[in-house]
Amino acid sequence: MSEQVMEMMTLMRQINMRLHRCLREVYEPLGLTGPQAVVMLELFQQDEQRICDLAAASGMTVSNISAICQRLERNGFLHRVRSQKDQRTVHICLSAKAKQLIADCDQQLQLQSDQLSAKMTPQDLEEICAGLHKLNEFLDREDL
Repeated sequence: MSEQVMEMMTLMRQINMRLHRCLREVYEPLGLTGPQAVVMLELFQQDEQRICDLAAASGMTVSNISAICQRLERNGFLHRVRSQKDQRTVHICLSAKAKQLIADCDQQLQLQSDQLSAKMTPQDLEEICAGLHKLNEFLDREDL
């Protein structure tokens, strides 16, 4: 493996750790774990999902998602709704409490984002985004 690829992987790991630390500062004071926050954010982006769809979207197993949803439901963040079309199908939905919590978290994340972008020029931001898009395209290739 080339030195540049190794450096790139090290940088991605460092960036990932920093992002996780920033996100932890938002969700841990609320009593949420990382996986719980991921599930809630996924539902915030697209409410009323089946457990299997949440698992696929979040990259977790169905059994893990089910356990996470049970805990979130006990804490009043989620509720289950039977499908009108097929009573066997159950959709997971965010509660009003969860939607408000996520909106508050979003404000915090927006503040952190604004603070970060204030340290960079518009050109820096464009170059970083362009580089990340290009990297993502390479990683999406099927021949890797």
